[in-house]
Amino acid sequence: GTDILSNVEYLKFSDQIMPLTAHTVAQSDVADLYAWTQSVMSFDAAWNRLQVAYSYEDGRQYIYQYDVLSQFSWTSVETSFDPHGHHSQVIYNNDNDIKTVYQYDLNDAFAWSSVQTNFTAQSQRDTVIYNNDDLTSVVYQYDIDDDFAWDQTARYFDADGRKIRDVYDND
Repeated sequence: GTDILSNVEYLKFSDQIMPLTAHTVAQSDVADLYAWTQSVMSFDAAWNRLQVAYSYEDGRQYIYQYDVLSQFSWTSVETSFDPHGHHSQVIYNNDNDIKTVYQYDLNDAFAWSSVQTNFTAQSQRDTVIYNNDDLTSVVYQYDIDDDFAWDQTARYFDADGRKIRDVYDND
């Protein structure tokens, strides 16, 4: 069956509160001024921006989502979708100004299936994690504050998650 909700500002679940879209502003690029063909902005009842979605001629989409209720550890999430609707990249802009970027190898062009890159509040890359197709992983950590005798480390893990070796690039 179908239920209809009226005059509701948000839905409350056991794990989150979901603000509902009360206002939508859609814009089409009929003059071909922008890289996108359509932009759709969603707002809650108080006109707080919930989401902005950009659509492109080739079928790609880029969606920004905002944590207007401050219930998550992030302030916004940026998600890129390929023309087939698969997410190729997700960026978390966290409350503490740290950014986490997830990239996905949708075309099996690389030996890895996903890469996670962590950036400090000063936008310096401090960790990169490669999750490989064979279920192994490599974690690169960078000494951005020059606290150690090494510039970077590489930690290699087997398919069961056990560390098999460390490699240090010294100063």
